[in-house]
Amino acid sequence: MSSRGWQEGVLYVVRMTGRVSDAESIAGVYRSTIWRAARRDPEFRAELEAAKRAAEEREAARIKSRADSVVIL
Repeated sequence: MSSRGWQEGVLYVVRMTGRVSDAESIAGVYRSTIWRAARRDPEFRAELEAAKRAAEEREAARIKSRADSVVIL
């Protein structure tokens, strides 16, 4: 897999789960490889941070939606 290929896989998994550890196992690269790439490549670092934010925003929206549907008796 090309370097950009595993990076795209990592970004996808982080967007879906918010966890680099999940991306590590699914993309088949060590966490240290991910962080090293993020340190060396500002574009990848920005994309990784954006992926984490997207996962956080999706989770916050999910929680809000569930809270909005709670009925207090």
